[in-house]
Amino acid sequence: MANNNAQRTAERNGVAPYASAGKTAAGDAAYVALAALKGRDPKSGGEVEILSASLQVGRQNEAQVTYVRVGGSSGALIGSAEAFTAHANLGVHNDDGSTGVNLGYGVNAISFEATVGHETSVTAGLSASVGQGASLGLRDLDHDAKTELCARVSTGLITVGLCVENPL
Repeated sequence: MANNNAQRTAERNGVAPYASAGKTAAGDAAYVALAALKGRDPKSGGEVEILSASLQVGRQNEAQVTYVRVGGSSGALIGSAEAFTAHANLGVHNDDGSTGVNLGYGVNAISFEATVGHETSVTAGLSASVGQGASLGLRDLDHDAKTELCARVSTGLITVGLCVENPL
């Protein structure tokens, strides 16, 4: 199901050294990636990525290096933190799970981000970074045939995002 590096971390059951290459779930991009540690702890649901690098080309283009990224969820709250990361992206598979368009770059000393909600959700983040990014897309997170419109903007210190499910 993964179409980008962050989704590949969430899909890994267990935390271990990582090296992989292949095609994305959509079959529209190829990737190569490695990490000292990467994956999701099945008991806690926590995610970790340490000393990683990845490159992806196709309909979703990405390059990233990470010193450390951790994340997790509890109910309707999803949170993450990362330190000493650099990334660039251009493509159609957005970090919020929507498909549309995204473009961005950034170098982070440290950043924190939280999302509240599922189909309709709000994202906010703060970081000590340089960079900018934006995405816009559609998804159907709960597969109820009611699409969600998602938009996200990052600039320097602040990230904001919103997904709203079609009420009809």
